[in-house]
Amino acid sequence: MRDQFTIVIGALVASALMGVIGHAAVRLAKAAPGAVVRALLALAVALGAIPAVLYALYGS
Repeated sequence: MRDQFTIVIGALVASALMGVIGHAAVRLAKAAPGAVVRALLALAVALGAIPAVLYALYGS
C-alpha cells in the first residue's frame, strides 16, 4: 500500500511541477530568449517520466 501511495504522490508532484514550469515558460516567452523557453518546456516534458520511473521502482 505504501508503494502505491508513493507512486500517486510522486505523480501528483510531477504533474504540479510540469504545470508550474510550463506556465513560467509561457509567461517568459515574451521577454526571454527562445532557448530558455525551449529548455523550460523540455524540462516540463521530462518531468512527465517521473510517474513511470516511480512505478518501475516501487510498482508490484
